Order: sequence, then structure tokens, then C-alpha cells
Amino acid sequence: MRLIGANELIFPVYDGNGMYLSLGNLATTRNVGLLFIDFQMPRRLRVQGSARILPQSGLTNDYPGAQHVVSVLAASIYVNCGRYIHRTGALSYSPHVPDAAGRQPFPLWKRIDKIADSLNEKDQREVAKAGGPIELESYRGEE
Repeated sequence: MRLIGANELIFPVYDGNGMYLSLGNLATTRNVGLLFIDFQMPRRLRVQGSARILPQSGLTNDYPGAQHVVSVLAASIYVNCGRYIHRTGALSYSPHVPDAAGRQPFPLWKRIDKIADSLNEKDQREVAKAGGPIELESYRGEE
């Protein structure tokens, strides 16, 4: 992936199983959802937008072996809960997977100030108990 503008990214398409399912989907609908996962610091970023296959150009030369380059124009970009991401190389599951009694820690993402008003009353009380909302810039993923 490479950012080429404030809300545009591109990525190469390489030879797969020859079925061209992803490119076929783009030929039917340009709507895409991309999920970026950081396995070291459990967090995810979601990008929703419209995609198009770029005509053969110098961009293909930037990705040796690529058959095509796809451009995605992002309509929305937002943090997506990373609670259930298991760390790469970890010997245990994420602490957010419920235990045998169904218990799990309160997710930090629910403390992000921009979404605080959309939480139900129970979660709003949990946010207050945890010290109140945090700024989006302070959210570093789920421990």
C-alpha cells in the first residue's frame, strides 16, 4: 500500500490463483472495505471507499511483477476495535477473548472521546469508572 494523496492509496495486484475474484468484484462494484491489522500493537484501521483499476502506466513499473495497480479513494477512515487480535508470536490469546466465565477487560476504544456519546449507559458508566474519555490521538490499541 502506498498513500498518494490525503485520501487516496494504491496497491499492486499480483498473480494469484487466476480466478481474478478481487478484480472481478471491482468490475461489478467499486465499493471496497479495507482492514489494516497491526499484530504487534493490537489495533486495526478500517478504510471504506471506492476503487478502480488504473490503466497500465509507470505505476506498474514501481511494483515488479504486478499485473495491475488499484487506486482506492477513501470516503471514511476510522479505528476498528483490535481487542481480539492475537499478537504475532504470542503464546496466549488476546486478553479480550472472554474467559470461561465470560469475563473480559473493558475495551479501551470505548473511551475514545469522539464516540463517547454513542455508547449505551452501562458503557458510559464504565468509561467514567476508567477515568473518563481519552482523545483519539491517545488511543494506541488494546493491550
